[in-house]
Amino acid sequence: AEYMGDSINMHSHTLLLCFVLAVSSLEAPHRKSEPSEHASRRSAHSSSALLHTESWESELTSGSMNGYLTYNETVDLLHKLHESFPHLVSAPLIIGHSLEGRPLWAVWMGRVDKPAVLFTALHHSREPASLSTVLYILLHLCHEHSRTTTELLAHRQIWFVPIVNPDGYVFNQHRWPNGGGEMRKNLRPNCHRDHGDLLSGVDLNRNYGYKWAMDDEGSDPNPCDESFRGTEPFSEPETQAIRDLVLSINFTAAFNYHSYGNLLTYPYNYAKRQSDMPIQDVHIFEEFVGDSSFSHFLRKGSAYALLRYVANGESDDWMYRERGIISMSPEVGAEADGYWPKPHRILPIARENLASALFLIDRTGSSLIIETATATVSKQNGCVDGCAFSTSLVVRVVNRGLASSNRNTTLFIQAGSRVNVAKAALSATDVNDTSIRFSLTRASVQIGSMVRRSHASIWVPFQCESSSGDSVDVSSYRISLALVAESRWSCGSVLIRPVCAPAGLGSHRLELSLSSNASEEVCFASLPSREGPASGATAETAAGWPGTLVVLLVVSSVGVVLLYVVHYRTDLVNWFHDMRCRLRGQPRFTRLVNSEEGSMIELPPSAGTSQGQQPSNHPEAADNDSDSDLSISSLADSELEWVADFP
Repeated sequence: AEYMGDSINMHSHTLLLCFVLAVSSLEAPHRKSEPSEHASRRSAHSSSALLHTESWESELTSGSMNGYLTYNETVDLLHKLHESFPHLVSAPLIIGHSLEGRPLWAVWMGRVDKPAVLFTALHHSREPASLSTVLYILLHLCHEHSRTTTELLAHRQIWFVPIVNPDGYVFNQHRWPNGGGEMRKNLRPNCHRDHGDLLSGVDLNRNYGYKWAMDDEGSDPNPCDESFRGTEPFSEPETQAIRDLVLSINFTAAFNYHSYGNLLTYPYNYAKRQSDMPIQDVHIFEEFVGDSSFSHFLRKGSAYALLRYVANGESDDWMYRERGIISMSPEVGAEADGYWPKPHRILPIARENLASALFLIDRTGSSLIIETATATVSKQNGCVDGCAFSTSLVVRVVNRGLASSNRNTTLFIQAGSRVNVAKAALSATDVNDTSIRFSLTRASVQIGSMVRRSHASIWVPFQCESSSGDSVDVSSYRISLALVAESRWSCGSVLIRPVCAPAGLGSHRLELSLSSNASEEVCFASLPSREGPASGATAETAAGWPGTLVVLLVVSSVGVVLLYVVHYRTDLVNWFHDMRCRLRGQPRFTRLVNSEEGSMIELPPSAGTSQGQQPSNHPEAADNDSDSDLSISSLADSELEWVADFP
């Protein structure tokens, strides 16, 4: 029938579609599929985020000085950000006044009781790329509400002084309204040779107190020279304002931006060698600048190491020596950009310096990670292939930051279903007030305050055993680690494969694949559960191709059976009813329906087909029905359907 054919085709296509979808949804090892709906949402979200980013980025290139913001436009932006984000950005503060009476403005974000970091720009007024970079960091923290920015703002105090030298910057604006100004110093009228124009002023980055006027090579006593250091340390109101701010806030790190050359200088800049710096601080600077976020800087080191010149009375040297601040001066922009990069270079320069700034903000406070894990595997008595074993796991936690951690640091160590955390004493070194809580498969280690740049070695014994305590044979097992400090999660897991042979025993340094900025959900989702895979079965094995092939075979078999049932359902019904009737000695069919007229004709037992005969629409069956009161052949042109009556 037409309806039956359409129905069969519909069911067949539906089953085929389900089968294809089932197969396509299966995952290959180490690969996650993404539903098209989610992909569309992600694409739409990415497009929206891109437009959102472009909208706030455009504020940096809309200045009236050939794309660069003027002094007044910068002040307006600071007030606008406070009005738009009063819960994020402080009201603009005046931390001092310039020689000509212009306010030095500052804003801060985060929490006042947290470790503080400082960003400054425009010590030298002809370096506007430094201003754009500082404002870009500020705008990013305001507009991009990612997990990273949210956590940084919750645990840091971030200060911005975008224009240290407002007089020189305004001078450049008035003399060169389209950009390109050449004034470097402030506007102190001390060079009578040019009547107070370009040669006058004090180099603010030679006016700080440490090693001021140490020699005439690192600064100049001539008021008309570009590097004139002033008449005494902090003789200028601009450097006095920065000094007073630094003395009032306990900063642990600072970036004093300059341009250009894609260089990064850090203390000591007055010296030709670093013999005066403690070795641990040398390691801090080297570790920081060695991070990948600093890779765009072509050279990193002291001024003499990079450029073969020295600078005394410089901001980084004073901040580091007098206040212990890890202070550096990024020289942003390429050599070809010069002091006034083209307008189309404003955003690229600012963008490439964002990652290093976020890195510095992170390291300003405590920054705890799981650095290494070392396992010592021991065989048990009666070792055979796949023998049972015990393990001592040593986890090394490091505070990479510049501040001590609080007491809310927890290390979770969890094993699989056949590995129990041994309920024995756990030792920890270089950690204060360490306490341990045990569950069946998890150790919860409460780590006390860790001072900056310290480490903790935590030893945990594991015993491979069944839930009843009997030793079992396993070939491998997984241990997951999750560290939470200041509400920030890092986590990962290690796979231990002990071998019975002597070569497989002893100490093994485990490579950790860790996420340093994960969420609680992600970390705990990675921890193996008590109902996890059996011994030796890892997540990779469970999701591998053997399991996939089994699922494919099952789905294929079910699909074929369903297709056969739908397509041949009448024959199957007849077969089942025929078998039932054979057992009971009854006729198979008792009714015949005329589909065209909708009438039902009751047939006597003799009118149906006898056992072993074909249904009455078969030619041979029609002859056997000739003795009945109703001729089946008279209904040959009608739509007929045998209806089985099941008791």
